[in-house]
Amino acid sequence: MGEAGTEERAVVLAWAHQPDVVVVDVLMAGKGGIALIPDLLEVSPESRVLMLTSNAEPGTVEKALEWGATGYSLKRATDTDLIAAVQTVAAGSSYVHPDSVPLWRPVARRPLARSLRASSASSGSSRSATRIRRSLRS
Repeated sequence: MGEAGTEERAVVLAWAHQPDVVVVDVLMAGKGGIALIPDLLEVSPESRVLMLTSNAEPGTVEKALEWGATGYSLKRATDTDLIAAVQTVAAGSSYVHPDSVPLWRPVARRPLARSLRASSASSGSSRSATRIRRSLRS
């Protein structure tokens, strides 16, 4: 288990620990939590990503799921709801906070993340994952 304040640190921790669930803030500094999803899944492909945010806008929920998140919870969730979200995602099921459900339409799970991984596999690796691997080898 760990906590990361930067995208690079999040990727390093995911690579090192191979967690069942990674909880990511949508508004993470840098390129943002949603754009971080493919890098996390590249270094820890069995991990499930649960986005945590105050934003319940349909476009944000949909984008997170398209990029490979397994779940989407709101920061205003109760402790019980957040624990249920982590357990649901860890078990391999999708989770979207009940307050967000009426706002989004279901999308196929991980289509963009898969295509991003395939394209980065054919062209080497994503820049940040490559940079992380190099720093870990040094």
